[in-house]
Amino acid sequence: MFQQDPIHKAAEDGDLDQVKQLLQSGIPVETKDTNGSTPLHYASWKGHLELVKYLVEEHGANINVPETAYACCTPLHKASEFGHVEVVQYLIDQGAEFNKPNKYETTPLLEACAGGHLAVVECLMGLGAPVDTKGFQNTTPLHEASSYRGHVDVVRYLVAQGANVEAKDDEGRTPLHLASMLGRFEVVQFLVGEQGAQVNPGGDRFGDSPLHNASSEEHLAIAMYLVEHGANLDAQDNHGCTPLHIASERSVNGLHLLEFLVKKGANKEVQNNEGQTPLDFAKAKGRSAAIEFLENGPTDKGPNTRDDPTPLHEACKEGRLAVVQFFVEHGAPIEEALESYEVTPLHFALQGGPHLNVIQYLINQGANMEAKDYRGDTPLHVASKQGHLESVQYLVNQGANVEAKGYYERTPFLAACECGNLEVVQYLVDHGANVEAKDEDDDTALDLARESAVIEYLENQQPKRG
Repeated sequence: MFQQDPIHKAAEDGDLDQVKQLLQSGIPVETKDTNGSTPLHYASWKGHLELVKYLVEEHGANINVPETAYACCTPLHKASEFGHVEVVQYLIDQGAEFNKPNKYETTPLLEACAGGHLAVVECLMGLGAPVDTKGFQNTTPLHEASSYRGHVDVVRYLVAQGANVEAKDDEGRTPLHLASMLGRFEVVQFLVGEQGAQVNPGGDRFGDSPLHNASSEEHLAIAMYLVEHGANLDAQDNHGCTPLHIASERSVNGLHLLEFLVKKGANKEVQNNEGQTPLDFAKAKGRSAAIEFLENGPTDKGPNTRDDPTPLHEACKEGRLAVVQFFVEHGAPIEEALESYEVTPLHFALQGGPHLNVIQYLINQGANMEAKDYRGDTPLHVASKQGHLESVQYLVNQGANVEAKGYYERTPFLAACECGNLEVVQYLVDHGANVEAKDEDDDTALDLARESAVIEYLENQQPKRG
């Protein structure tokens, strides 16, 4: 069972005074929890620079001590993994071994690349960490940066420093294989479009191409991009399966990928080593829609019902601007609404989070700011309910109607009051929202408000209305 002492908790919290008291009471500075982590590990992990300095300078904490469990990381590994560049620089200045691997052959540079921490990567490489250092299964920093977080700025930096875009790990995977598998679209664009990475680099240990990898996870935009740049539609893995085989059995999120591959000429009759076609794969998994499509082709409504979110809807919800741009540039309609719910991509972008860059792009491309979903809510209603102040500000500045009637005839102001979003309430009032508005049940803002701060604000508005 995991157990830590009070000094570990204090170090994790950055409570310098408490750490001082505990050390002065006789607690050893190298006290370890059940994983072998010292207070310095905790302080480095959380980026508490002053505490790190205190432990090292006043009490001689061992900066190169590894944990005894899991990966056996040093404090420098921890600081690098979580992007605390000032702590990283300090530990190295104090003699930390910046090329020392942990139990799994991962150096601080590999940790920083996996985490997408450019400043730490620059720091470590500036001190001499090799750009093509090898970690577990011979992965390079570029493999790490291209996959887990997929931060394209780190990828760009590594390539500029001479990283090999065609390097293969022990599984036979290039950075492009990993980026394709994990849906890192911007990394794929950079590696292929700017660096000329091979889209048909040969199969990995399983015979999979990057297109196989993208198909296995239903990453439509990446599959489209790879095919546009020459990916072999009918490449076969070690079992003789093509990307179409994979898409036929995966087809969980609609048939968009399946339709694309067939439209581009993927062979529907190709057999794998067991004599199975893509249709056989679909039948084995019980994918009824895929079976119908492969047997009879697209229906009048297309391979997906309009109640299914389109790939553009999903990309908007996830805030993936590069993917949104790619789909729109390839003809995806920005006004397409789901049949039963009438939710547009702009509604989705606002529901998924404050994806302001996506919202701005859609509106610049002509998205209708007054489109109503099945409840009657406009994008401004959605932003007001979600409490996304910057989105509300942008929509209003672009001319969105602050008095639009939505669900229960509520305005965005009433919706924000009900959801307790004080900053949005204040902003809408300052920009002309009718504070006397009522919904279809004659409920006022005060009737709907639940949060005390909103109630207090509304009550303070009453004398001004008198």
